[in-house]
Amino acid sequence: MTLLSTLKSYPLEYLLPFLLPVLFQSYIHPDEHFQSLEPLTSKVLGFTAQLPWEYTCDKPARSYGVLYLYYGPLLLLIRTTNPALSPIYILYLVRVQNLLVSSGVILWTLSKLIYLKKQYHHALHFVVTSYIYGVYQTHTFSNSIETCMVLLALASIENLNSHYNLVCLGVLFAIGIFNRVTFIAWLLAPSWYILRHLVHHKLNVFPLAFGFGLTALVLILIDSISFAQSWSLFQLVITPWNNLIYNSLLENLAQHGIHPWYTHLLINTPQILGPGLLMLLIRGVPWSRISILPFLSIVSGVALLSFIPHQELRFLAPMLPLACTILNYEDEEEEEEEEEETANIKSSFVPFIGILWGVISAVLVTTLWYAHRPSAPFIWYIFGGTYFTTTELFKTRQDTTTSNPFYRTKFRSFYGWLFLRIWIFFNLTMNVLMGVYHQGGVVSVLNKFHMEQLHSKDNVAIIFWRTYSPPTWVLGDTTHSIEAFTMNETSLVYEVDRSKSNLLDFMGADVGKVCASIEQLSYMNKQVYIVLPTGSFPTVALSCDYINWHRLEDFHYQYHYDLDHLDFSDLRTFTPGLDVYKFNYILHQ
Repeated sequence: MTLLSTLKSYPLEYLLPFLLPVLFQSYIHPDEHFQSLEPLTSKVLGFTAQLPWEYTCDKPARSYGVLYLYYGPLLLLIRTTNPALSPIYILYLVRVQNLLVSSGVILWTLSKLIYLKKQYHHALHFVVTSYIYGVYQTHTFSNSIETCMVLLALASIENLNSHYNLVCLGVLFAIGIFNRVTFIAWLLAPSWYILRHLVHHKLNVFPLAFGFGLTALVLILIDSISFAQSWSLFQLVITPWNNLIYNSLLENLAQHGIHPWYTHLLINTPQILGPGLLMLLIRGVPWSRISILPFLSIVSGVALLSFIPHQELRFLAPMLPLACTILNYEDEEEEEEEEEETANIKSSFVPFIGILWGVISAVLVTTLWYAHRPSAPFIWYIFGGTYFTTTELFKTRQDTTTSNPFYRTKFRSFYGWLFLRIWIFFNLTMNVLMGVYHQGGVVSVLNKFHMEQLHSKDNVAIIFWRTYSPPTWVLGDTTHSIEAFTMNETSLVYEVDRSKSNLLDFMGADVGKVCASIEQLSYMNKQVYIVLPTGSFPTVALSCDYINWHRLEDFHYQYHYDLDHLDFSDLRTFTPGLDVYKFNYILHQ
């Protein structure tokens, strides 16, 4: 398949419901900011940043080089053309870039890894309708880059007879390892084909080694210059090695969380594949039609990562496109091998019109009936999107002239029909939960402070409580008038710089400590603001009953959900939303 024919076959209008998260500011994990744009915007755009331990320790464990390669061109373009661009728009541009890069890589690599046309389109459908694609791949995780590197490397392994491919494979191995050392796990089993090839073609080791060695050397030099005030050839910074050493010590991993060995297999994998995993268990793996390289990559990746005690869902992000190559919702039967070249596909706007009509109708009805319930439009979005997408996308057309394989799909069983609807419903629901609501107000509130409060000369203190750590770069501070740090037992309020505005991350600290800190900050002649989930304010109001508060209506963000502090004994904690309160004065002592 050529890339051009693949692009022509891409049914873009079907994907509108699944690209919704790109338009919102959900916040999946602090690493998506603090291991990417937080350090890089400090270097390129001069923003004030709170660098994480990976960039400040004696042996740095994250590479600047990969960040420069992936995000650097866009940030340099922004610095050259519009350095005053609001950080929120920078975030949008970066996510759109991630979407385009991921889409291009997935389109091209799947066409190289899958030989049957129908199976290719089925796999493509499962990938692009997955919430992992719409949410995780658009966010600035190192795992998003890892997914692209794994797919490109597997596609390169398909043709080891080309010296150009071998050089590219070496480059991909170097970038992948410097991005995340776990990249090795996904390529360990597929590397058997590389070793077998090199045994019979020993000279081909040179282009492979050249690509790897040159790229690794460039990345080492970039990191050594970026981390050191002065450097020499005897003080090179090799971040993958430092990262590997750090994560090999159990006491270090314990600081980030220890999980049972089966977490990836029994908890994270079902969350990624959802009903797709159930379909595999019921229908089995279509062994006669699977692509061996993606399958081997899944086995080695999940198996090796399960030996690491710290296991998060995003670590398995590369598994999604690989697993979609073996998902099968049709009856198992022998099929004739179809031609490898994909026919030009004429996209239809009927699904687009159906989806658009459903969304507009849902919004209108919801506005009339549930104006006080901001989550209602998304309920309609889930059910409406499920119905229209599955009905229009997969129905069998009478018009046999169309070349779109989706329209020629025949459901030979009730289970296939049911599975597709459950798959769409599951992923649309997760799109809303993880792509819209999950900590969705943190970036929005920071953007509000960037536009309004921090442009004044007032000395302010902003406390974030029961939220993820606020990424300082979103404030867009180029004058370095903001001090940001995380509060803990050894970091007390009176240590803050009184000459600067302060951004304080209280995480999930005890409410009594929060109240005491607010009181102390008020004595420093600072305007004190507290940012917290809507459902958590009654807790603060009860404990800090001697403080008068003023709720800032303009700062309220309704599409925010805090999943870490839900209390079934207090149903108010289930209320969605993020609020900002301004400290007025102390009522009594």
